[in-house]
Amino acid sequence: MEQTHEESDQNLKKAKAEREEAERIEAKRREAERIEAERQEIENYKSEIPQAFYSHFDRSVIIEAFPNFPTDKISTIEQIVGASPVELTDQDHRLGLRDKGTPEKGAPGELELRFRILKDHVQQILVECRQKQVPDDFHRRLSNYLIALEHELPVFLMLDGPMSFIQGSINDNYVTDGLDGGFIAACKLLVSMHEEIRPLLVSKEQSEAMLPELLPSVTSEDLLKIADSAIDVMSDPSVENEVVEALRASKNYFESALQNGTSRLGHFRSGIAAIGGIVSSAIAGALGTALFTWATSTSGMAVIAQLRPIFEKIVALFA
Repeated sequence: MEQTHEESDQNLKKAKAEREEAERIEAKRREAERIEAERQEIENYKSEIPQAFYSHFDRSVIIEAFPNFPTDKISTIEQIVGASPVELTDQDHRLGLRDKGTPEKGAPGELELRFRILKDHVQQILVECRQKQVPDDFHRRLSNYLIALEHELPVFLMLDGPMSFIQGSINDNYVTDGLDGGFIAACKLLVSMHEEIRPLLVSKEQSEAMLPELLPSVTSEDLLKIADSAIDVMSDPSVENEVVEALRASKNYFESALQNGTSRLGHFRSGIAAIGGIVSSAIAGALGTALFTWATSTSGMAVIAQLRPIFEKIVALFA
């Protein structure tokens, strides 16, 4: 009789576990349907007006801004400036930034809707992270991604830096071992949603901008030191916090390269384009009208003076 009761208890537990698993699967299915419905809504109203342009500092400005570089390095500097995904702005006499160029024009409210869907989806993944054995680094990158989404209109770099690490983690068996297929699928969906928002923030020309060839001796550690130096200098009261956040986001490319060797070169280029572009644009700011007020202020000149040796190290990374 005791054996019968024990079997009965086991059957009840098994039935309960199967019911809970079925409910969890059903909830995931409903969530996937909701996201797909909203994405379909976007596609139904999407406006296809491809407008984009690509601009960078004039060569004469670069020569004047960087007089200590030999002629053969001017082209390298031009490419670094041109490949930058952001451009700097003067926001009430403080250094700010925005996405560079003119991206695709979407339907009214499309960008806001996509951001809301992204935010909801990341929050759901973070809830599951707390219930599973997810490495702290992965959880932190997801949290950083969510923080970037809190901005009214985040610069894409702030999202793309953490995403480079998230994407690398999804392909890392150390991270994914022991995680169920539903969780991994939700993370892969996040990557797809991220890529769908790219053309609404980054122009096609900017996405295709190229950097010169890097020296084969360049390492992630070298780039992390440069990034940390730039962050220290830019952590100045005359610089908007979003500039510092963008530099921190760029570090994710190098940290991801350290973890995921298969995309090392691509991550190096993305991070250097961002940091090099920000640093070089700040240095050249006094020669244009957009940043002139900031660049000629006492604080701006002090920041620029400290950025020059950092930029020399950046240029030295290239063959």
